[in-house]
Amino acid sequence: MAEIGIRINTVTPGMTDTEMIQSVISKTDAWKTAIPMGRLGKPSEIADAVRYLLSDSASYVSGANIRVSGGRAPGSVIG
Repeated sequence: MAEIGIRINTVTPGMTDTEMIQSVISKTDAWKTAIPMGRLGKPSEIADAVRYLLSDSASYVSGANIRVSGGRAPGSVIG
């Protein structure tokens, strides 16, 4: 699609401090060691990645996946 001016990118968020994960983080502290940065992401940090992709600074970015996950590996399970 790049040939016709359409860029396709994705943002893959890690565990983000929202209501959706409260039941998981309240049951165990395993997430603290599963995330190398040792903390949950902030919704604003995910938004910053999206904002970058929408900006002129990313005008040459196409086919990228930006992981905003605190270093946590894709597909790792906390439980």
